[in-house]
Amino acid sequence: LDLRAIAPMIYLQNVRMMLHRHNLSPLCRPEARYRAVEACVKVALSTAQLMSRCMGSSSVSRYDLAVSATTLLCTHLWRCTLFLLFRGEYEAALILVQAFFTIGSARNVTADCGRHIAFFIRCITDRLQTRVVTDFEQDEELMAYVSADLQSSAANGWIWQGGETGARLSDN
Repeated sequence: LDLRAIAPMIYLQNVRMMLHRHNLSPLCRPEARYRAVEACVKVALSTAQLMSRCMGSSSVSRYDLAVSATTLLCTHLWRCTLFLLFRGEYEAALILVQAFFTIGSARNVTADCGRHIAFFIRCITDRLQTRVVTDFEQDEELMAYVSADLQSSAANGWIWQGGETGARLSDN
């Protein structure tokens, strides 16, 4: 896959994820949250497949990927990695981590994304080892971590409070 074709595809994938992730709100019914996670995981799997094709191309060098990587690509790969780890799709997540490694310091955001991914892996590992939670969708802390980028700003707060969509998400 030519690197010039990846940018519009990632924009589309990012929009698809944004359409679904607003249903991660604790105010949504459990079925809606489950479907939202499923949809985000499908987007993440599709993104991993795109990146695999891109990185597997003999005409694409590691340098080409690093130079052409945008901040949007990096943050989308980060979100996708979180959802894949959340659902135990480790092979697909590894493809995205390899893309991060390839991009490396070409984008400053990759270091922060990598730190958050490492933190998230520790949280999931702790839960699996202690068997605290068997259904991750019911774990509000993990749901907040998997959707960490939903904090748009200190003024707007969580998407769950309507910061991203402007919707009034309350019990009233």
